[in-house]
Amino acid sequence: MSASDHTPSKTERDVFDLHTSGTGGRGRGIILEDTALAWQFAGQPFRRTFDDITAVRIGVDLISGDLPSADCDITFANGERLRLMMIAPTWKEMKYAEYREFVLRFFERLDPAQRARIVFYAGPSAPIRAWWIIISAGCLALVLGVMVVGVFSGWVSQEGGWLFLSAFVLLAAAMGVWFVLALKSSPQTFDPTAVPPRVLPPVPDNAGRTMQGTG
Repeated sequence: MSASDHTPSKTERDVFDLHTSGTGGRGRGIILEDTALAWQFAGQPFRRTFDDITAVRIGVDLISGDLPSADCDITFANGERLRLMMIAPTWKEMKYAEYREFVLRFFERLDPAQRARIVFYAGPSAPIRAWWIIISAGCLALVLGVMVVGVFSGWVSQEGGWLFLSAFVLLAAAMGVWFVLALKSSPQTFDPTAVPPRVLPPVPDNAGRTMQGTG
């Protein structure tokens, strides 16, 4: 189904400069109409109404090193998916305001029946969650392995050994907490009429306080 199959809305049409990907490929830019979303992949126009949407997942990745990201993953009734992404070297350079505005305006334009029917949930995507679990489990296993080697090799009985062991115990506890949090990081549902701050990217300190109330 392409944009030519429909008559665009004659009211509000807002354009957001966000990376997009989905069943039809990859692109950049999303148009938010009053009752639909429109975008292009490789020059091919697409348009889906809000009534076509079955689920919306939004997530924020805070621990991917130099490439923090936020994404909005939309699933349609025909099985197609549209993912809107925001990626930049640092949070301060990220289009945080544009992404936040898209999400909030998108939810505002849904009518009560659509909000009640669509499943809204927040959390990391399946690949990101798997990465968290694997990395945290690996770090925990490494720290525990060093501790076991240290105990059985006798180095903890040497001068300063118990101090290092204590440090590794604290590190193991921290890795354990990280592992548990990764296991519990499965997406949770939320109310689109009261978007919790955790589902949107944080506002950089140098952006002022004007955006703080939008989350």
